Amino acid sequence: MIGKKFKYLTVIDEGPNRKDHKTWKCKCVCGNISYPTTYALKSGNTGSCGCKKKELRQKSIDNPKLKKEKKKRNKYNSINIGDKYNKLTVLTELEKSKNSYVKNWLCVCDCGKEKIINDSNLKSGRVKSCGCIRKELKRGKYKKKDI
Repeated sequence: MIGKKFKYLTVIDEGPNRKDHKTWKCKCVCGNISYPTTYALKSGNTGSCGCKKKELRQKSIDNPKLKKEKKKRNKYNSINIGDKYNKLTVLTELEKSKNSYVKNWLCVCDCGKEKIINDSNLKSGRVKSCGCIRKELKRGKYKKKDI
């Protein structure tokens, strides 16, 4: 294995054994020394000392398109007080019950009624209002495709 190249690493010597796994002393193109296992090198799981991951992370931070995508993802995954979901506006987070892992939120509808909704229903859009949309659909104010 000495002298072989694996992506950005070149094996220069045998390394110390780690928990019965053979390691190799490798030099990266950036000059750092690392000690990956035989499996990590041959499988392609390790291709550098870690410098390439840092480089990719920095590129994603500097790229404005990736920043926007990250903001969208965070906005979808986290609910904040004041956020609006369809006709519902989030007022406060309620305490979880002892046996539940789901967060509940107190929301106010555009019609003025308050309703408690769990976060998965709020995020997914399954619950759009306090129930006033259903009543308005029955009265013929809205068509189903408008909602």
